[in-house]
Amino acid sequence: MSSRFEGVPAVIGEALLHGLPFIATDCSPWLTALAVSHPALGTVVTSRDPSDLARALIDRSLQPLPTPEEIDAGIGSHRVGPAAHAYLELFDTLQRR
Repeated sequence: MSSRFEGVPAVIGEALLHGLPFIATDCSPWLTALAVSHPALGTVVTSRDPSDLARALIDRSLQPLPTPEEIDAGIGSHRVGPAAHAYLELFDTLQRR
């Protein structure tokens, strides 16, 4: 993904749910944190040089795909069930105030 800014890019989650790693520019603090904490899931390219992004694509293609366990460890809390539960807990907390 080559972008200048993203929040939590849905396309990254979609790729991971299909068992594919991501390669992206440094466009999202969330994505950078994910790559640092779970490097098997993907690569963030900090340079704006297109050849660096191309090199990252080639390098990542030579690495093994992330395992389902690695993917779940990285994005498990962002799946619909846990995310919906956290959202409802937030409403309960706000309602009690």
